[in-house]
Amino acid sequence: DGGAVFSGGALDISSSSFTGNHSLYNGGAVMAANVTVVATTFSNNSAVNDGGAIYSGTDVTATQSTFTQNTSDDYGGAIFASDDAAVTNSTFTRNSAAWSGGAISASSVVVTRSTFKANSSVNEDGGAIWANDGIVTASIFTTNTALHKGGAIFLAIPSSANVFASSGNSFTKNRAAGSGGALYIRCDDMSSEITHFRVVNTLRSNSSPDIYNPGC
Repeated sequence: DGGAVFSGGALDISSSSFTGNHSLYNGGAVMAANVTVVATTFSNNSAVNDGGAIYSGTDVTATQSTFTQNTSDDYGGAIFASDDAAVTNSTFTRNSAAWSGGAISASSVVVTRSTFKANSSVNEDGGAIWANDGIVTASIFTTNTALHKGGAIFLAIPSSANVFASSGNSFTKNRAAGSGGALYIRCDDMSSEITHFRVVNTLRSNSSPDIYNPGC
């Protein structure tokens, strides 16, 4: 576990670079119980299981960081968090997961002022992000792809306790071979939220239907 760094506890990383690390299990570059990264670059790291760059048993917080061409043979091409992933002012480019979450796979996400470009879920859902729920604000999603559902974002929303909020984002040319070129929300009738989503976000040239909510 952890191709470069392993910690059984909390791990704080700043102003660092991780390139070309590999793990035969989880966390291509870093694995820890809780991970915080600031102003750090992750490129060309890979994991046989989850988290091509980072794997956390609980939460991941990434600020002003860059994730490029990290790969996972399972979930979370760049980041896998068992609980929450919070990302601010960060960039994810050409990360890929064999299954879900081309850039991020987490139980819940909070994404602010970040960019996701050309990330991919090779065999499943969530080209950029897979999560149960989340808040996404002022971010850019461009040319992300998923084989099945949610070219940019896939949300499971397993119960009414889960929430989703989104505003000020741009979704452009994201593709899902199944449904939801920009966004796929699996459960609950969220028609009112989707109407609001269309008003407060910008959607251009995503595969059709760009938003899909089949209910449970």
